Amino acid sequence: MVGRSSLDNLKGGTHRPFFMAVMGTMGLNREGPRSQRVALGLMVILLLCTAASRILHFDTLRMDIDEVWTVWQTLGSPAEILNWTPYDWTPLHYLSLGLWRSFTGIHPYTLHLSSLFCFMVGAAAFFRALRHLGGMWAGIIGAGAYAALGYNLYVSTLVRGYALIAALLPMSLWLTLRYLERPTWQRALRLGLCFGAIFYTHVSGLASIAAVGLLGLMLYPKQMWPWIRPFVIVVVVVAPDLLQKLRLILAGSRIQGIAEKDLPPFGEAMVRFYADLFGGAPIFWVMLLGLSGVLFSIWWWRNRGAPFFYQRTALGAGAAVWLVGLPIVFYGAYPLIGFFLPRYLEWTLLAPALWTGLGAAAGAAVLPPKKRRIAGGVMFLSLCGVMFVPTPEYGIPTSDLGRNLALLQKEYRAGDVIVIDPNELRTTPEEWDYYTQVYFPSGLKIVPEPDNARRVWYVAADGWQTPALRQKVEEGRLASTFFGRWDLLFRLYEAPPDTVGIAFPNGMRFYGAEILNAVLPDYPTFREGQTIKLRLWWGVDSPPPFDYSLSVRLVDEAGSVLWADDSPPLPADGPTETSRWIPGRFYVETRSVTLPKIMVTGPYRFTLTLYQWWDSTPLTPMITYKAGQTLVESALPIMTFWVKAW
Repeated sequence: MVGRSSLDNLKGGTHRPFFMAVMGTMGLNREGPRSQRVALGLMVILLLCTAASRILHFDTLRMDIDEVWTVWQTLGSPAEILNWTPYDWTPLHYLSLGLWRSFTGIHPYTLHLSSLFCFMVGAAAFFRALRHLGGMWAGIIGAGAYAALGYNLYVSTLVRGYALIAALLPMSLWLTLRYLERPTWQRALRLGLCFGAIFYTHVSGLASIAAVGLLGLMLYPKQMWPWIRPFVIVVVVVAPDLLQKLRLILAGSRIQGIAEKDLPPFGEAMVRFYADLFGGAPIFWVMLLGLSGVLFSIWWWRNRGAPFFYQRTALGAGAAVWLVGLPIVFYGAYPLIGFFLPRYLEWTLLAPALWTGLGAAAGAAVLPPKKRRIAGGVMFLSLCGVMFVPTPEYGIPTSDLGRNLALLQKEYRAGDVIVIDPNELRTTPEEWDYYTQVYFPSGLKIVPEPDNARRVWYVAADGWQTPALRQKVEEGRLASTFFGRWDLLFRLYEAPPDTVGIAFPNGMRFYGAEILNAVLPDYPTFREGQTIKLRLWWGVDSPPPFDYSLSVRLVDEAGSVLWADDSPPLPADGPTETSRWIPGRFYVETRSVTLPKIMVTGPYRFTLTLYQWWDSTPLTPMITYKAGQTLVESALPIMTFWVKAW
């Protein structure tokens, strides 16, 4: 039940607050237990859809450069965060984000959740405000519209202060209505602190505070003097930072920088602005706002001449000023303050949501009960569904560095190095610093030159590599795994395990073996029944005269053969006929070896024999030891590993 207005006792009741009269006319000023249960159930569904529509896209979200920088600024103590807060921001969001990450960590997933949870609180506050104004259907449909608007879909996962403003704005509207209906110091304090929090989130919050205050004055024109209390509180709260920020906003260098960025012509700029607000479903929003206007017009026509005519007119004018008038003002003021952007004018998103909620409340009054429930259900389900429509890109530069480092986490080995080409311009140092802390807490080795590193991850824009650096990376290495888009391509270049190699008398040279799926490549340990991926590196000093075969065997400490595989070499990108191999390149093959299910704990090894397939004559590797003795065994030990058996 809505609290009784302090103006209700005025003579004649002609100044009774408009929304109180609306509720009385619509029969929505009293809600029984059943309506309350329905409202609670629908809000639970709405908030679940709000969460699901965002979380389902978390895996595809790319943090833009500004988001990464915002998080990076919070990686310190509270005192450091205050010191690092940029000149055109205020510190509340940075401090709150720093507190959040101190509990949850700095992974992008949890950071997106912080923005989502903030926004859901705002949606709940908007429900309370509209339910307070127009009843259950106004609250449900209005909150659904606020949650489903395209730009709010974007903001509610954006790791920046705009998500916090999107939560504080509906709360400030709710507190404004409550305060103006019954002005007390306690309510003035809550409202003033909420306004102060908006300012301390971002300087553009001043416009949001002014917009909410203007709407309050339009709806409650006789309640001007009570504004003194929250105004005094806001001034006291924001005074420490207000004058400095205003000087920065109006600084000559800022104005000059804004002047260099021309806005499109008025018509084009306004179309872009509203397209950004409505996101990926502009036609849906035009139809929904039109339907709400029709329903509200019908209700208005049926109730013309009522004593609250002024307030009814003020409501329509307030919505129009919020959604159309003030953006025009800020378009004209752009050369001075540069605030004509959706993220600076978030309060405009309250207007279509407010209008939609009141349209739903009007429909609840003018439609028969059965049609009322059907229409309300259709609007509710439509809003829940449109939340899942993807939003367009909003023009902030992004990179795939986070995704690429998440993939690199699975491929990276101790000893790997990263070489970043100077012509790679998609990333920034703070991005590398942040994402390294997320995916590689122990750090990454980033070097300017590959030198003698065996495995080199070369990060470059494909086609724009520095020629000299690329040559150094490729020299003596084989191009291997790669991922990422062309403008931020990660490619692995590998040198063989043995850069010198072991020669055979037929001109072939064995460059060593490695186990790909070992947790510790230099100390591989497995369990019974596991599959080992054994990779062999080959090359030739001169083309072999014939084709040859290999015998790869798994033996225990006693020399007993547990597994054997005889075949020609099987390089992934070369011929199996060794007579066709050419000098100057590597031939790499991978063999899968499944260990026996019953083994004894201890060391095991793989051996390799190169032989003539036509008569099974083995070729002895040409190895000379320090004592001058040569290896006479044809079975060459190539890899030792350990098995832990039960």
